[in-house]
Amino acid sequence: MPDTTEEPSATAPGVEPPADPFTPPPADPFAAPPARPAPADASAPPAAGPAPTDPFAPPAHGYGAYGRLPGEPNGWPPPGLPGGPAARSWSGFAITSFVLGLFGFLFPLPVVSAGFAVAAVRRRKRRPQRGLGLAVTGLVFSAGWLLVTVAVVLLLVLAAQDLKSGPERAADGRPKSAGQAGPWYLRQGDCITEDLGVLAEEPSKVTVVPCDQPHRTQVFAVVTIPGGPTHPGDVATSAAADRLCSAREAQDGLDLSGLPEDASTSFHYPSAAGWLVLRDRQAQCFYASAALWTGSVRPAG
Repeated sequence: MPDTTEEPSATAPGVEPPADPFTPPPADPFAAPPARPAPADASAPPAAGPAPTDPFAPPAHGYGAYGRLPGEPNGWPPPGLPGGPAARSWSGFAITSFVLGLFGFLFPLPVVSAGFAVAAVRRRKRRPQRGLGLAVTGLVFSAGWLLVTVAVVLLLVLAAQDLKSGPERAADGRPKSAGQAGPWYLRQGDCITEDLGVLAEEPSKVTVVPCDQPHRTQVFAVVTIPGGPTHPGDVATSAAADRLCSAREAQDGLDLSGLPEDASTSFHYPSAAGWLVLRDRQAQCFYASAALWTGSVRPAG
């Protein structure tokens, strides 16, 4: 006989089953309906996508915040630290050019300094090094010293020409006419209107005339004082000029019959500046008188 007994319900009558914790809460009938998306503006620019990657940007690293060190705007570590650029060395050519340029008053140091400066600039194109400012400064110093050297040489040349200037000479070497002359113009036998015996130093200009015209001084000899590049001093130079002039007066057999009674022998010797700079070693030996006289102590020819 079939069992018609009903199974008892899992839940007792009048008791609600427990709520499912995973069941979403029922919708609030009083809540506002969800907002609809705004219609797209056809004239608006398209939304910006992700920023493009800069292929030349330095790689990020872990130095400090934002991948860079304080005071390093490009994010690279200072030179010498791991991962940073190598420190550039100083150019030896640039340093040499600067040092030689400071002493460019000693020729040919300015030429050598300029050569090192050019070499430093050209080498920097192949191998970047520090010292471009030193090379440029050395080049400027060298150019300045070269200009000064050229100016001094030109002045010395002009001065030498002026010291040798004077009236035109005849075939026998005697002046054709009167005129102003420098001390280097004077030769043995020249006659001068000034009384050189009363002058302590050799004048820069004298008036040369033919000896048949009135004059007060005649150069009877020009002697060369022996010595090296160092000036021996005024006392030694004067003594050497006096000795050499006296020897020439005794050996040349001069005709002194036409000299005035107050005439005396004298000489001018080179100065220390002329000895060192112009290599002047010559001294002029002459007869001088306050009174005018004509004729020559040396026979013609």
